[in-house]
Amino acid sequence: EDPAQEPRSSIQRAMTTDEKAAALRLSTVRMMRGLSAHKIGEGSTVGSTVRFEGPVVIGDRTHIRGDVIIGGGCVIQDDTRIKGNIRIGHGCTFCDDVRVTGEITLGDACIVYRDTILEGPIIAGDCNVFDTTCFIGSDQNDRHGHIQIGNNCYFGVGV
Repeated sequence: EDPAQEPRSSIQRAMTTDEKAAALRLSTVRMMRGLSAHKIGEGSTVGSTVRFEGPVVIGDRTHIRGDVIIGGGCVIQDDTRIKGNIRIGHGCTFCDDVRVTGEITLGDACIVYRDTILEGPIIAGDCNVFDTTCFIGSDQNDRHGHIQIGNNCYFGVGV
């Protein structure tokens, strides 16, 4: 019996759990690659020079301006201000009331918690966590260097 001639009912079957998980991963990858629309909250502004490298979610009353590049899959919550020469990697999360100014590069999958201030020049790697109410910045009088942060670092008040 020729397998190509199998009855249609044996070919059509329910998806397994693994196949469903693979389909979900594929749809997530498609979203991350820019095949889905951005969500920009009420009262938010995005400057004309801001670029997105995939779909992002921007909360309410958030303002982004300057030479800014935001990686796909980022979530920037309410009342956040981003201004300057900023590069934000893919999959980053900025919680409410974050301030990011100056010249800053953040790697992929960083988390910046509520009420945190980042003032550049800062270069940070992947998977860094900036806990609530942190201030990371350099002395305004020191124009000769920048703050260099590796991967997988945790910053918190009193740490």
